[in-house]
Amino acid sequence: MVAARALALGVLAIAGLSLGVGLAQGADCGGPKPCSCGDRIVEDYEMKGPLGPCTGDGLRLAAGVVLDGKGFRIRGSGKKSGLLLDEGSHGARVRNVEVTGFGRGVRLAGVRAARIENLRTHHNGDFVRHIGYGIDFARGAADNLLVGVHVYENADEGIHFGMAANRNRVADSEIYDNYLENIYFLENSGNTVRDSVLRGGGAAAAYIKHAPGTRLVGNRIEDRPVQLRGRSDGVVLSGNTLRETAILLQPLSGAAPQDVRIEGGAIYPGSGACVRVSAARGVVVQDVELDCSPGVSVSDGAQVALRGSTNVRVQCRGSGEVTFAMPSDLYFVDPTGAGVAGVRIHDAAGGLLAESDASGALAAVLPFRVVRCPGRAAGTPRLVASLGSWSRALLPSALRSGMVLVPAER
Repeated sequence: MVAARALALGVLAIAGLSLGVGLAQGADCGGPKPCSCGDRIVEDYEMKGPLGPCTGDGLRLAAGVVLDGKGFRIRGSGKKSGLLLDEGSHGARVRNVEVTGFGRGVRLAGVRAARIENLRTHHNGDFVRHIGYGIDFARGAADNLLVGVHVYENADEGIHFGMAANRNRVADSEIYDNYLENIYFLENSGNTVRDSVLRGGGAAAAYIKHAPGTRLVGNRIEDRPVQLRGRSDGVVLSGNTLRETAILLQPLSGAAPQDVRIEGGAIYPGSGACVRVSAARGVVVQDVELDCSPGVSVSDGAQVALRGSTNVRVQCRGSGEVTFAMPSDLYFVDPTGAGVAGVRIHDAAGGLLAESDASGALAAVLPFRVVRCPGRAAGTPRLVASLGSWSRALLPSALRSGMVLVPAER
């Protein structure tokens, strides 16, 4: 009786493999050998038709192989991953495929140097509990590239960059209408999203949490905010266009983002300030078109430097400081008209801001006005030019380009 039962189970297992119903461990496939649900592609492979529904994983990839989906769909039954690239998949490539109906559409777990292009991944995850992603970077997946992907209407996040998933790139893609965040960066560094569209969704277009060195470059972002929280230091937001939304910098777990740069591009009116900074310091907003009133709000001791914008209204939502700065071209000369090298400009704390070159010229972005909250008290930053024993306070009028005389005796 026991032997008969064992034989029956063996027959069922073999039948399951032949039917491709997505058992936990499939066969090797690829090249001329067709792939079924759960199989591992070990040779370059072109799909001949749709695959699924798969009860487990869709397809797994070996290192260096190429999967061309030819536009076909891989469909799941709510579990596992449609495409799985792991530590054994370094350098693999995926293109021209659609993935839907899995717990996670595409999972990159520990893989490096993989490339995924022209992929559509949608309607993945549990839509009751709202867990599951369109694309999931996990187990330190690093140095991977997504190009031309469309990630939409997934149960939780569109793209999730997990812990230690560093230096990955997304380009020329559309990530939209996912239930919570379209893109979530969590405790990783150096990831980049560029020339892409982020729109719609629930909570945020991009949520950057304890993720230093993240870069968003040249994107079109609509409807939902870009949110930086916690130890997200050194983040760069460059050349992005935001409509009906804002950029938020906020503290989390006792830390706030530091040394964030927001440069170029534009932010068009939503509700409230274009850039809202709480507790974060060293924030630079440079040459950004801020079509909001107020343009910047500060609270909890935030420090913001506004460069290239002279008429932005500041909103006090607590304590903080906004310093306006502008490009300045100065020329230091002695009584004979010769240029004087080595003249230094310091701020009130003694910090060196700039130094004249061998010809006496000095070109730098220097502060000329400061707004302190609460109360929006306006003031003038104290700048001092010095050389040896000579020093001179520089008023804002002197910063609008001009010549500064340095006495011969100094």
